[in-house]
Amino acid sequence: GFSVSSAGGAAIYTSMWCAAHLARQGGWDEASALGLSMLMYLMAGAGVYAGAVICDNSFGSDPFIVQAVGSGLLAVVGVPVFWGLSAYRGSFLAAGMCLSVAFGLAQGASLAQTYLFCVRLFHTRVRALGFGLTYNLAMAYVGGTAAMVAEALDIVSPIAPGAYVSALGLVSLLAVLWGLRLRTAGRLQTYAMGDSALKVKDARMAAENASTESAARAQVEEKDKEEEATVVAIV
Repeated sequence: GFSVSSAGGAAIYTSMWCAAHLARQGGWDEASALGLSMLMYLMAGAGVYAGAVICDNSFGSDPFIVQAVGSGLLAVVGVPVFWGLSAYRGSFLAAGMCLSVAFGLAQGASLAQTYLFCVRLFHTRVRALGFGLTYNLAMAYVGGTAAMVAEALDIVSPIAPGAYVSALGLVSLLAVLWGLRLRTAGRLQTYAMGDSALKVKDARMAAENASTESAARAQVEEKDKEEEATVVAIV
């Protein structure tokens, strides 16, 4: 959960730093910088919405596949986005297309199912604690330091902050794929929520009732056979 959440956390705070950083470089006014940020978060919201709809409609609210795609998308766009920003330094159009549109969508996609992914890893008895130790710690330690890391890496190379985000996206993707493999092998249990939890509960109850009915029928059949055998023996 921590590894999966780290990429999205770093993307959020790096994008906050990047908007202000580019505004200083380009000499833009406050309204332009605010517009750049608002467009970025609008696209991030669109990415979150699209991921949530696809997860619910196509995968039965199972977050693994959508989370893997979002993490992979963040891993792919990190370096190209910051390359574009450095190649067209000071261009408001390039900043809008690279940071607001491309990076915003990738950021939203990477966070679309992170909450659900982390929550479903834990039973209800320890869910709040588990969520705090995974998602919240990732946001605090990785996300909270992302701006400082990006500022330091920008001195080395203007593309380095993007490489940092891409590396975290790759780590997140590998963590999701590893978890999916463990779950397929029966070594990782996930817990359903909401309507999915009710469906699982209903299915479990139906299976238990079917098992009870099957056992009862087997007992009746065995009793009938014993009575039949007794009658035959008497005859």
